[in-house]
Amino acid sequence: MNFKKIPDIKLVAVSEEVQEKLFGKKIKSEVILNGVDSDVYAFNESRRRIIREKFLISEKEVVGIMVARMTPIKNYDRAVKIATLSIERGVLDRFYMVGDGPERERIQKLIDELPSRIKENMYVMGERNDIPDLLTMSDVMLLTSSNEGLSLSVIEGQAAGLGIVASDGVPPVTNITGKVIYISLRVEDKVWTDAIEKMSINNFTDRIKSNEYVLNSQFSKKIFIRKFIELYNL
Repeated sequence: MNFKKIPDIKLVAVSEEVQEKLFGKKIKSEVILNGVDSDVYAFNESRRRIIREKFLISEKEVVGIMVARMTPIKNYDRAVKIATLSIERGVLDRFYMVGDGPERERIQKLIDELPSRIKENMYVMGERNDIPDLLTMSDVMLLTSSNEGLSLSVIEGQAAGLGIVASDGVPPVTNITGKVIYISLRVEDKVWTDAIEKMSINNFTDRIKSNEYVLNSQFSKKIFIRKFIELYNL
């Protein structure tokens, strides 16, 4: 499409990587990073206890989570392998996969073929409307995408104060807290599991601080709204 021929159009991309891919360097465009309402994901210890009781999770259990649509680019096959090794080694006690999509049935069959001890602690949750609660009850977020334009999941995970281990397909601009660990998909699963094991688990003070970082970052909802107001001279 020739964007130059469309009058008064404002071209916007969610990241610099997407901007270059869509518009190149010759077409004028703006980068406006998607905003997250950090208040929605703010960690609350009492709320965490209530949610864990609902899911029959003890306070001692370490819970991993992945929030992503079940499509090939999200690379759930690799996530299942990493989670399997993590559960085998006792690094994770449970792993929740939140999202729906064309790969869901295949991923569920993949899990069903695992040993009982593993598959009983892996959960395909489908599409949910209680993501903030699920992040609150969890400890570590995993994201194995082969490529991401931005990844709001990583931002939301940091707003909830989770430790995050993500693929190098996720743009480094998402590392708001400076604590996100990015790992190549080319390395073995053990490297990923080792990274998860090194995460600071149940440091609730850090979880609250992480939310503050997001609140004051370029990914905050207030800055997102302000940039659109400036873009359209509202």
